[in-house]
Amino acid sequence: MTNHLQQSQRAIGALFFTGFGALWLLGWVAATFPWAPAALLPLALATAALAYCCLRQYHWHRARAIDDDNTPARQRRIRRQFHLVNGGQWLAVVIVISVLNHTGHGAWLLPAVIAIVGLHCLPLAAIFHSLPHAVTGLALLALALFYPHWAAGGAADAIGALGAGLILWCSAAWAIRPTPGSFLQQQDDGLNDI
Repeated sequence: MTNHLQQSQRAIGALFFTGFGALWLLGWVAATFPWAPAALLPLALATAALAYCCLRQYHWHRARAIDDDNTPARQRRIRRQFHLVNGGQWLAVVIVISVLNHTGHGAWLLPAVIAIVGLHCLPLAAIFHSLPHAVTGLALLALALFYPHWAAGGAADAIGALGAGLILWCSAAWAIRPTPGSFLQQQDDGLNDI
């Protein structure tokens, strides 16, 4: 697989992390600043900026990618595995929410969902041959395990949503960071020539 093809795929992954990170951060903003709609503006602007960088990176690399190792059969296999992992994640979320609510442990919903999202990143790391996905998954698992013990509000504290959103955004930023031959690196090189 060419470097440009890998970078274009990473940019798409970063776009997903950006969107889901924004949802986690929206949950934190809603819980922390419920009567301050202006608090949504910085979140919306930051989400738009990060999404724009992801899309620019994707389009720039996709136009330069050589698809020699990207056969239709390989793509179908990867897509099928991706959908199985994501379907399993959503099924696990629905089951865990139901069980926790019916057993009177609803306060543990947030860390449970964060842990499920973290766990789902681990097989995705194998599918996409992406060590950063594994790091993201492990960071989310660590957050889910530890924040309920030190957060003022316990397991239900919105700091969990903040942590999950920031982990996903950091992962997105890492995926589109300037690397040799990347869109952002080319832009930096052009600026240095001025």
